[in-house]
Amino acid sequence: MKSAELVTDKIVDYFNNVDLEERDEQTGKCVNKVSDIQKAMENAAKQIEVLKQIESLVKKEITEQSQIRAGATEGFVPDLN
Repeated sequence: MKSAELVTDKIVDYFNNVDLEERDEQTGKCVNKVSDIQKAMENAAKQIEVLKQIESLVKKEITEQSQIRAGATEGFVPDLN
């Protein structure tokens, strides 16, 4: 899960640092084409959805594995005074 989050952070950093004005010195053409960036953003949006699904599955599995005994309420802290 953490690996997926790290990759997502790197993707966000990439988009934050893309220079749409950068040109190839030899040809004068744009290095970062807008259409390529748009495709990458679409793929990133799909990646975020996959990450959310993975997170949901992990939370569900953790919840199923940590069953509360004797009908206790999760998060209940008895007053010992």
